[in-house]
Amino acid sequence: FFFNDTATTEIYTRSLVGSVRCVQETGYQRRVHGIFEMKKSVLAGYFRFGKETHYKPDPKGIKAVGLFFGANWSPHNMFFKSKLKEAYNEMNKAGKVFEVIYVPFDAGLSEWELAITSDPWPSIPFGEEEIHTYSDEYSVTTFPNLVILKPDGTLISLKGHEDIKAMGAKALSKWIKQILKEL
Repeated sequence: FFFNDTATTEIYTRSLVGSVRCVQETGYQRRVHGIFEMKKSVLAGYFRFGKETHYKPDPKGIKAVGLFFGANWSPHNMFFKSKLKEAYNEMNKAGKVFEVIYVPFDAGLSEWELAITSDPWPSIPFGEEEIHTYSDEYSVTTFPNLVILKPDGTLISLKGHEDIKAMGAKALSKWIKQILKEL
């Protein structure tokens, strides 16, 4: 759950079919992106982008989405993050076609906040339940890791990390070919 300092608390519960119910109380505000909403579109939730706490990506033109499972305490993460930033900027040079959503496994809130200030992509807020939901769904056990999805949430590749390391921005062409094969 994501907390901010508003005077309202929104408590979300899910029924067995995945609908979301909201109850408001006084206190702090909570919100859930929810795997059920995310299955409709990976870009359906609200994210944190820099100082903006309710950022909503524009899905127009997006061909692929990378769920970047990272932990800034890991030296491997920092090396991969620089390669991913380079590829991300190259892929989106002529217009936004690839979005990355950071899925944080940072050591603490302050580490996460420091890390996302320099990221060119949005992040699931630190502590959200989707972090573990996604890591369980895609069997993520190591960091960094990059899972590639269609914007609707359909899996393209569990090997985005290896693709970026080997191919850089050219990995997008590989992922688009995989999407076209499925059509």
